[in-house]
Formats: sequence, C-alpha cells, structure tokens
Amino acid sequence: MKPVIVLLSIVLACPLFAADGDGLDAAYANLKAAEAKKDADGVIEWSAKTVELAKKVTAADQAEHAKDVAKYSEYALYAVAVQEADPAKTMKLVEALAAVAPKSEYLGQALGKYAASARQANAIPQAVGFGEKIYPDLVNEDLLLLMADASLRAQRNDKTAEYGTKAAEVAASKPKPEGVSDADWDKRKNSIVGMGNWMAGMGYAAQNKFQQADSVLRTALPLVRDQAQV
Repeated sequence: MKPVIVLLSIVLACPLFAADGDGLDAAYANLKAAEAKKDADGVIEWSAKTVELAKKVTAADQAEHAKDVAKYSEYALYAVAVQEADPAKTMKLVEALAAVAPKSEYLGQALGKYAASARQANAIPQAVGFGEKIYPDLVNEDLLLLMADASLRAQRNDKTAEYGTKAAEVAASKPKPEGVSDADWDKRKNSIVGMGNWMAGMGYAAQNKFQQADSVLRTALPLVRDQAQV
C-alpha cells in the first residue's frame, strides 16, 4: 500500500478533526455520531469538548452558531440519559450535563431519571452528594425524597426535615404532566407529599421540635395510612 493511502486510511479511522484550528464543527460532528450510536461515554466526551470550543469562539459571525452548538450539546446529554438503560451511565450523563451547563433547562428534566437510576444502581451516597451540590438552585421531588431518606438513616435530622419539607412542597406545586391521568398523578403526588412530610416530621421530632413535627405529621397521616411500616 502506498504511503498516501496508508495515511488516508488512518485519518478516516480516527475521530474527525477540523483543519480550521478551533475544531468546533468537527467536535460537533463527533458528538452527533456518538449520540446516534447512543454511546454514553462518547457523548460525555464530545459534549464537553464541543461546549469548551464553543466558548472560545470570538468571531461575531460565528457567535450564534457556537451558541446553538453548545445548546445542542446539552440536549444530547439529556436525550441519551433519559434513554439509557444502564443506571450508572445515566448518572454519569446527568452529572456531565450539570458540569457543562449547570443552569441548563434540560438538567431539571433529567433529575427524576437520575434519582431512579441511583436507587437501581445502589449509588445513594453519590446521588446525595450530587443533589446537595445543585440544591437549592435545582430541585426535584424524587431526588429530594432520596436525600431526605438518606439523611434520616444517617440521623442528620435538620437535613431530613429540610429535604422532606421541600420534597412535599415541590410535589404539591408541580403541574400534572401531559399524558398522565388525573388519578395517576394524584396518587403519585399524594405519595410524595405524604412521605416528604412524614420524613420531615421524624426529623423535627428528633430535634425536639414537637410543634413542627405535629403539624407535618398530621398532614402526612391521611396520605401514608396505607403504608404499614410508616
């Protein structure tokens, strides 16, 4: 094989790199390719590189394009995360999204899947650490319940009360998602409000804050009375 053909083969086998210096479009192409293959590690790698390169664009005529590409990088992380079957990879994708775009609109939408994945992967300490890192700027009722439960088990009573109360508040004020029946939504909402207030009550009682405990436990009672252990 002639040297030029060997060189061409090597180039085609490697990830795309642009000849223009910044490599933004090449990184974006690699991101799209990784997303199409549902390659979680590839999406994490190339979304970070794409966002990093987009931030370095200074030319006025390229600014809008760079902004769009960076936004798509956020979406790619979210889209692959919500479709990912491996809970550990889901968590990595959501944490990567928080790293590249902590104020992304997609981050809040991914937190429910993140909390469920943490339970599946038995990675509660990792999820609590992540949840506390983004709290209170971003909240999700499922993640807050996980944080409250972990705090209850660790006897972090002030945090149990705080996270449990917040979980109940978030669930109570959240609008019903499209495609969910009223009955199913009420069941889910009441379960979270009940458990959140019960955990908060346990946290308050452990601190001898009996007036607060009495209030939230009375709110929880009709919503958890079918849960024998509680």
